[in-house]
Amino acid sequence: MKFLGFLLLFMGCSTTSPDKMFGDTLGKEETFQLVDANGSYLVKREVKYSKGRMISRLRYFDKDGVTQLENTVAVSRVGRLKNQKSIAVLPEASQYKVWFEKEEHFSQAKVIASKKKIAVNLEGPSPQWEGVKEFDLPKTRYICFFSQLPECLKLQKLLIKSARQPVSLYVLWDNFPYHNELYVNLGSSITSLATLSVNNDSKDEFKFNLDIGSQILFFHYDKNLNFTKMFWVAQGISMVKFGG
Repeated sequence: MKFLGFLLLFMGCSTTSPDKMFGDTLGKEETFQLVDANGSYLVKREVKYSKGRMISRLRYFDKDGVTQLENTVAVSRVGRLKNQKSIAVLPEASQYKVWFEKEEHFSQAKVIASKKKIAVNLEGPSPQWEGVKEFDLPKTRYICFFSQLPECLKLQKLLIKSARQPVSLYVLWDNFPYHNELYVNLGSSITSLATLSVNNDSKDEFKFNLDIGSQILFFHYDKNLNFTKMFWVAQGISMVKFGG
């Protein structure tokens, strides 16, 4: 790959603090165009880093740019593992809102590390979407909130690792259980096993494949490793940053 050597140089020897590794988009709200089978939408995406935590917010709007359709806030702890130099990203909590037929549905997830559980509180217009549920936290070295994948992969240097060999990780759906209403054939679990690999067809950018249950998401980064695009072919979804 043309830029693989640069990728290894850029991140492989980096000992900088986590906040420096986020890049020049940290704290800035970026606008993406999302296209799926139902039409075109706007996505406002912002990632912040404060007191050892990564806080992200994604807001989905209808074509008018005013009518809000979804809202995701996720918080992950970012730090270095004991006796190691490598950075770890550990999901802590998330809140998600979505409007179906103009009715608001809400979910709040919290990782209970001491119990190795994920607790989810659901609020909605019908009993189906009410109550608190607990799920087992998978035994894994790497687990990322879905909405934080671009940064989670980058900070933990999984992009580099995948250039050497495929990397296994879990995706934690911060839009659970509504991801099954939004996407097809993902299963009912709050987590999904995934495999990250580098795409050797890249020319003027970095491109990586994330295989989730035989559905591949393509993540694109620019030369400065800023997230610019995502394509999810099986779902007919593309998300491209304006000016990216």
